[in-house]
Amino acid sequence: MTQPHPEPKVFDSLSNRGLRGYAAAGAGLTLVTVATVGFFLSLRTTPGLAAFHSMTTMPMILAVGLFASAYTTLRSPTRVVVGDTELTVMRGQSRVGRWRWEEIAHAAAAQTAMSHKRALKLYGQSGKLLVTLTDDLSDFDAMSNEIKHQMAQHPSAQRATVAHGKMRRRGAGLMVAGVLFFALAISNGGMATSDRRAAELLQTQGQPAQAIIIRKFTAPNGHTRRIEYKVDAPGAPTENVEVTPLLWALLQPNQRIDVIAVPGHPDVSHLRTGQVDEKMTGDPRVMLIASAVIALLSIVSFIAGILNWRGLELKWDRQRNRPHLVSAAQPEPSPENSPK
Repeated sequence: MTQPHPEPKVFDSLSNRGLRGYAAAGAGLTLVTVATVGFFLSLRTTPGLAAFHSMTTMPMILAVGLFASAYTTLRSPTRVVVGDTELTVMRGQSRVGRWRWEEIAHAAAAQTAMSHKRALKLYGQSGKLLVTLTDDLSDFDAMSNEIKHQMAQHPSAQRATVAHGKMRRRGAGLMVAGVLFFALAISNGGMATSDRRAAELLQTQGQPAQAIIIRKFTAPNGHTRRIEYKVDAPGAPTENVEVTPLLWALLQPNQRIDVIAVPGHPDVSHLRTGQVDEKMTGDPRVMLIASAVIALLSIVSFIAGILNWRGLELKWDRQRNRPHLVSAAQPEPSPENSPK
């Protein structure tokens, strides 16, 4: 007598999916408004670096994350049917796709970009992404384990090829990111070193000197008063600095003004009085530390990229409580809590 096939397992989207999606979109719009107001306020005032980013950058980053979360939630599948021979994915009344288990070559656990939702990405035999299932579906862990269990029971002939190709692409991205961020760290560190050197020279070797005013003007924000001046020294560059409104009103082009300059370093100078130091420029010591951290992370990213390019991935072994390298060609074990 033929044994009947087990009933397919059905995983539906969470009941409050729509509410969470639209709420995230509304919160994103609110933060965009906050960032816009903060930006225009910063044009009328002179906030410090931390205050400027808290008023503009941080709300906008959070808004982008909320928009991404809203899009992912509202566009995510609403039903997943895990059968004994095939997988069916629905969005509302329309079918996203139906695939036999042999047609699904690779399943990768991930987090969606910006929204940081847990996701399971399924790839076909050509390496193309078939569908992304997120934790907007109920019993996400049980669903993921069931899908991986069925894939282990019906392995695709292209499993190793697709997994290796995916890791090579990720490895290339990590190596490029490592090189770019290392270049950023070097550039940022160079500017911080230059600023620190200039401050030390002014403090230890600064001497009274004269400069000539090239021009005076108002910055594009409509209220910041600035001047351009040039120290009376061979090779001195034109400096552009902010000054107090009172000093700005008294100064005229071609007028001489007292400065502190460093002999032998015509590029290092500071007005004796009335100059407003840039609040948007961070402490050179903090910038150097940030540069070192960025450089370290870029090296880690580059090394991880090389490992991925060679088909290897560093994972944490929970049983042995230590990291270990896993090959893309090594099949992923069936979850222990999956049905036998």
